[in-house]
Amino acid sequence: MASNSSSEWTQSDLAAFNDALVKSTGVPLTVLPTVIDRYIAGAEKA
Repeated sequence: MASNSSSEWTQSDLAAFNDALVKSTGVPLTVLPTVIDRYIAGAEKA
């Protein structure tokens, strides 16, 4: 995620998030929240 406040996402942030979701195809819906949480945690560290 860019250095904006946590509530502001740039277009590239959204594109990267979309890519992470697309790459997680095939995971059960019960696992998807974990995938999303891990993506956000990793994006916040960057």
